Formats: sequence, C-alpha cells, structure tokens
Amino acid sequence: MRDDAVSAVVAAMLLLAILVTFFSVWNTIMLPALKEQAEVGHIEGVEESFLKFGSDLETAAALKKPLRLSRRITLGGGDIIFNAVKSGGTLHVQQEDRQVIKLTCGDRDYTSTLINYSYTPVSNFWQDQGYVWQYGYVNVTKGSVSVPLDFLTMDDLLADAAGSGFAAALIDLDDRGCYQYTLNETGSAVYPENTFYNCTGIVISLVTFMPGEENIASGNGIARLTLNTVVEEQVAGQCGSVAVRVSNNLPLPLNNTLWEKCNTTFERINNTYDNICGYVFTHPDGYDEVAVNIEGESTEIVVRTINITVSV
Repeated sequence: MRDDAVSAVVAAMLLLAILVTFFSVWNTIMLPALKEQAEVGHIEGVEESFLKFGSDLETAAALKKPLRLSRRITLGGGDIIFNAVKSGGTLHVQQEDRQVIKLTCGDRDYTSTLINYSYTPVSNFWQDQGYVWQYGYVNVTKGSVSVPLDFLTMDDLLADAAGSGFAAALIDLDDRGCYQYTLNETGSAVYPENTFYNCTGIVISLVTFMPGEENIASGNGIARLTLNTVVEEQVAGQCGSVAVRVSNNLPLPLNNTLWEKCNTTFERINNTYDNICGYVFTHPDGYDEVAVNIEGESTEIVVRTINITVSV
C-alpha cells in the first residue's frame, strides 16, 4: 500500500471528525444558546407590551370618553437565521369574578367589573415565563407561581395598591345646583329671605371592563390587544336615593382610594345641598356602602356607563 494513499484517507477521516465535532458542539451548545438569547428578546417584548397596554387601560378609565387603542404582541419567538423554528404562546382575556362597584339609583342598579389578560408561553426555548395583568398591575408567572413585576415584595405592591389612582378613576360624580327662587310679574328672580341651595342634577360616570367576543389567540404569529371604549348615557330620572357599594373583598386593597373618594363626595353633597340628606355609611357583607337621600323631584340623575371592551 502506498503511503500517500494512506495519508489521504487519514486526512479525510480527521476532517470528518472535525466536522462531526463542530456540528455536535453547534447542536448541543451554540444553537440552544442562540435560541435562548432570541427567546429572551421576545419575552422582553411581551413584557413591554403588557406594561404599555396596562397604561392604556388606566388612561381609558381616567379619560372616560370614546377611545380605541391597540398593542401588538408576538406570541412566539426564539427563531434565528440558522434555525427558524419558533416557540408559541397563548393570549387570553378573562372577566374577573369579583364585582368592584355596585351603584344603585332608586330601583336601578349599575355595576363595575374588571378583566385580566395573560400571556402563557408554549414550548419556550428559554423558560416558561408568562405575564398577567390584573387589578392595575402586572405579575410575572411561571406555572402556578406569580410575583409582581414592578415591586420587590408583595408588601410594596399592597402599599402601592392602597393608594391606587386606577381604582379611584372607576367612578366620578359631578353635581350642579341653584338657589330656590320665584319669578315676579316682570320675570325677574325673587329670592325668599331664607334661600335654599338645591341640587338640580347629578352625573355619575361609572367605568366597567369586559372581554370582547374575540378573547383568546394562540400560535406563534402576531396578535393584538385592543381596547374599545363606548360611552352610554342613561337618565335615571328623579331618584329618591343614591347608594354606592365598594367591594372590600378584593385581592388587593383597591377599595381604599375608591371608598375614600365615594365617601368624601357623598359627604360633600350632603353638606352642600338642602334637598340632599340622610348621608350614611354602612358595611354590609363584603362591601362598604355610602348613601344619601334626595328630597323632592327637582334632581335629575344621569348615569354615564363607560364600557371598556378588551379583545385580542
């Protein structure tokens, strides 16, 4: 056998061994590392979209006017130029089962509820990290475990929720009034010696969140979270009483600022107008309630329901 022929075979075998080693290292170390790095970037994008859409919801609740906003969320990631296989995910909007506010005007009831929206990864190349927005904040989830994204501890989260401006934005009350008077022969107003300042109208704006008909999306493409605000005005007429119940059975103390706002507002109108009286606060099971009575038929109640529908 010639030595130069043996050398060629040995060189080919060495080259083959190098190639096999390279592809082994690529498939076991380099490729997973690159896909994990790409997945981290994808998860960061989901996190950013969740935070921005949460701010959108707070803005819609504060503005209380017709509005439509949306955010793009990529459901899957981890694809690189050498390997286009992507992970997937599920985006879901659900109704919270707890009623936050119950407004009663005479014999009519109106309610305020909240939603949550969540992202759950599927076949993630990094780790199964998801997100859920509820009650005005974002949690990072992994399986059944969840921790707040923007706070170091739950105590920090509870302290922030206790002063939440988001909760206080769920209801507004605007009132107007005038002094009682009569008209003389010339049409001029004549005020009695002891004039009374009466409330002539109350406009109550109540925000409620609900999932849309399209409330779930899954796959590895691009989905959208969309909010659509519709404002409806209903004339409740002359009501003998107005009462607001605020739930004190929420996972977070959102009722603190909400209850304080309702209580302060009702106490003020009770002390301002002569035809509003009977201010009282009670604590029925699961709720804090504040109420006033309205005397006569000179006060018109208008309820503005701000319906914020969240779809995917």
